[in-house]
Amino acid sequence: MRQYQPIWIALKSKGNLKVAIPKQLHRRVIKAVMKERYMDDGFKLELLENEQRCWIQYAAKGEVVEFTLKYSLGLKDIL
Repeated sequence: MRQYQPIWIALKSKGNLKVAIPKQLHRRVIKAVMKERYMDDGFKLELLENEQRCWIQYAAKGEVVEFTLKYSLGLKDIL
């Protein structure tokens, strides 16, 4: 298991997640979580089947980074 994969798995299952990390590591962890989403081929297939798009929003306050997983509406949701 890769180092930041548990963060991605928890974010994917819960939808939002708060992680307490030192300020000097914020950029590294944010970039690594984005990379984990990009490398998750099963998740990409699920999105393609549902005709959805997904992105990660994040906000840092102090030493806490809050990640939120956002989904767009797919064609199945509209029709």
